[in-house]
Amino acid sequence: MRFTFVLISILATASLLLPAYAGNSQILEKRVSVTIKNATMEAAISEIQDQSKVNFAYDHQLIGKFTGVTLNVQNETLDNILKKVLGSRALGYKDVNGVIVINALTKEEIKQQQPGKLAGKVVDEKSLFLPSATIRIIELNKAIQSDEAGNYQLSAPAGTYTVVVSYISYESQQFNNVQIKAGEITPLDVKLLPSQNGLNEVVVVGYGTQKKVNLTGAVSQVDSKVFEDRPVAGIAQALQGTVPNLNITFGDGHPGSQGKFNVRGYASITNVSGSPLVLIDGVPGDINMLNPHDVETVSVLKDAASAAIYGARAAFGVILVTTKKAKNGKLTINYGSNFSQQQVTTRTDFITDGYTQLRLVDEAFSRNVGNSYSGYNAEDYAQLKLRQTDKSLPSVVVQNRNGQNQYVYYGSTDWWHFLFKNSTPAMDHHVSITGGNDKVDFLISGRYYQQKGLYQSDLREDVYNAYNFRSKVNAHLSKWLTVFSNMQFAANDYIWPANGYNSNNPGLYNHAMAAYVPKNPDGTFTYRTNLNNYGANEYADLQNGKSFGGTKSYDFTNTIGFTAEVIKGLAINGNYAFQLSPYSDF
Repeated sequence: MRFTFVLISILATASLLLPAYAGNSQILEKRVSVTIKNATMEAAISEIQDQSKVNFAYDHQLIGKFTGVTLNVQNETLDNILKKVLGSRALGYKDVNGVIVINALTKEEIKQQQPGKLAGKVVDEKSLFLPSATIRIIELNKAIQSDEAGNYQLSAPAGTYTVVVSYISYESQQFNNVQIKAGEITPLDVKLLPSQNGLNEVVVVGYGTQKKVNLTGAVSQVDSKVFEDRPVAGIAQALQGTVPNLNITFGDGHPGSQGKFNVRGYASITNVSGSPLVLIDGVPGDINMLNPHDVETVSVLKDAASAAIYGARAAFGVILVTTKKAKNGKLTINYGSNFSQQQVTTRTDFITDGYTQLRLVDEAFSRNVGNSYSGYNAEDYAQLKLRQTDKSLPSVVVQNRNGQNQYVYYGSTDWWHFLFKNSTPAMDHHVSITGGNDKVDFLISGRYYQQKGLYQSDLREDVYNAYNFRSKVNAHLSKWLTVFSNMQFAANDYIWPANGYNSNNPGLYNHAMAAYVPKNPDGTFTYRTNLNNYGANEYADLQNGKSFGGTKSYDFTNTIGFTAEVIKGLAINGNYAFQLSPYSDF
């Protein structure tokens, strides 16, 4: 007892020589998981001590007055845990030779614990206030918006920070080395200037381009940054959420599912699904067959003004896709790849206990039609009940029922995971080659994309493959004449097992009882039990692996043309496009 008192006294004396929250030791970086609910401070410290295996020293009277400590953290550093438990209670801590000493904070230390504030007003070039401007502290990733009068106030711990202030259509401002002092308000007033870049941005409109500042129609445009480093199957997925009033939907989630485009919502009173006209480098095409890495810009013409250029075909809007251009200069090769994984977002924790599920099914079935679904008797239920606790009992037995030997099933099968994986992998490889001189320049690009579906590999998993190839060549025959060729080839195929992703397979969800098993002891596939008149032939079909289907789609487009500048400021453009898009299923 005396030794403990002397140790605490020595540590307490030593602690007076060290600042509070001395959080630079390895002990304080130790990671701990702890759960505390409405405990006294002493009980909380005791629990932290047990979980961290670190000794603590403290005055019982000092911490005994604190109660109501609640904490639930997983794999958190001891330093952060102590800050959460002690910080709001004017208590500090120090590591003294491997022992955490808890002591009361001085007035100066309490002041240092208080956050400072960054406050000011955001105005424009005319000193008019800007509401909803964003003020962000980069190091803390903490932001706030100015109020209706342009005022803001942002709390932050004492320190030196980088502050960025931004507002739509205005140039952002960055302030370095902004010092915030504990318990004090640091003033920072900001004046933002209009952005000229957005207004000078060139937008593809119809058969030409305009500066955004000169636009009068409803036009939105995104560039190639939208498609960079995104593991998507096609351009439809990459465009989702990037263009206002461009609605992209998918009928289902099978690999390679193609997007449906709609501009402005309802197309008309009688047509709710009108599709916009899609032009790829000026030629009508299928946007779902396009290589996302080939895209330079995508412009969406949303209002009736587009009909003045494209006529009735533009009634539901126009999507203009411009692919990347050939560049002269030294040979440049770019290669990129990415690997991704998708997971099921819906719940799959279905009942897999044979006894529980079959009792529920039989109860519901008997109330509806007057007899049980399974045909199981009391002894069968007793056998299923035994297998809830004794997993060594066989899941299939041979019994004589109705005058013949047959299999009777007492399993607990998880049919969902028997059929499907938890995640689906995908990979993307793409390459582009550019180069040339003042006479000829070219671009060659290619892509291979693969995504696997949910079906398990041993059931002949479903797989989607996509291939893209593009070649662009410009020949500058003279100062006034250029001829060009733009060729694209795209192919994709999707193979699925059994009846396919879009078929109605009632056996998969109606007749797959958890009590049944995929295979019989003799190696044959389970189709049905002779105790009832129902069967799930789909499971036998899937396991057999010889039944499958699929689709194949191709797109070949070649455009040749010329540009002739007959006089300065007057150019004549001409082109001819050939397109072939065969499709087959099997």
